[in-house]
Amino acid sequence: MVLARRLPALSPVLALALLGCGGQTGGRLAVPPGAPMVLCVNPASGASWTVELNQTGQLADGHVAQFGAGEITWSNPSDGGAYELNRASGALEITRASSTGGYVTFDRCKAAPVPGGKAPNGSPK
Repeated sequence: MVLARRLPALSPVLALALLGCGGQTGGRLAVPPGAPMVLCVNPASGASWTVELNQTGQLADGHVAQFGAGEITWSNPSDGGAYELNRASGALEITRASSTGGYVTFDRCKAAPVPGGKAPNGSPK
């Protein structure tokens, strides 16, 4: 005999939060293919910086990178960081090792406007 178990219904707040997890609307990528630069912000500190992307040369911030359809990954030997950028949401996960176990930070990125009046996705600024 198989017993069926009912799952509790999602609260409206949780349902809305889950809908927003993608971070993008209308199928637009936060970091579309060919974007030459992304602007990243640490939501905890407010610090921001840019990351240069060179998909042809397979470089991110001057370091060897892997460009996939869904993410861009690279590492920086000078700071021991491993970087994983989700193209759809713009979520950047930075993992750094240390003698005390290391840490992970979560930042937000989006394609930076390029000179010439067009956004990286080809639409006007």
